[in-house]
Amino acid sequence: MTGVEPFTAGDKVEDKEEFISENTPNSASSLSPESPTHWISGNLTMRGTTKNIKFPAAVTIADGTVKAKAGFNIDRTAWGLAYGDEATAVDKAKDQFIYNTVSLVLDVTAQ
Repeated sequence: MTGVEPFTAGDKVEDKEEFISENTPNSASSLSPESPTHWISGNLTMRGTTKNIKFPAAVTIADGTVKAKAGFNIDRTAWGLAYGDEATAVDKAKDQFIYNTVSLVLDVTAQ
């Protein structure tokens, strides 16, 4: 985690437009908790690449326990994740038919 900010009444979760198919990823707003309380920022490292991400979360603190629920999307290409090695025209073409959007859902409980 690199930061926590309050989620205010005017805040909005932005959705990315995707082409429609039977495998269309969930929108960011549908993955987001029903009543977010905070924006959480943190560093996500995949394949040696670190990017700071920010997402809405529903956070509660009670009886010495912190609970956080979140759902959000990332763009896999920001971390260099592509189909195959893209060395051939066929691999490059296949990558055009795979969504760049990857959905993540978190349900964390900590003492």
